[in-house]
Amino acid sequence: MLQEIGQKKAFAEQQLLIVRQQKAARTREGRMLELTSAEVSSLPSETKVYEGVGKMYVHINRSHRWTTPL
Repeated sequence: MLQEIGQKKAFAEQQLLIVRQQKAARTREGRMLELTSAEVSSLPSETKVYEGVGKMYVHINRSHRWTTPL
């Protein structure tokens, strides 16, 4: 019984660590998106903007909502 509780505790701690790592990764990604959006919005309106797609770059509309970091 005590061994089973110890195993459940270890599993729960491992799951908690995974969730904390995922949260940290999402927080970093959110900061990156905010920075990208701020940088692009500060560019002159005539500046062409491209987004990486696979091994190429595609011209995008400046009003594009950033879903991935550039």
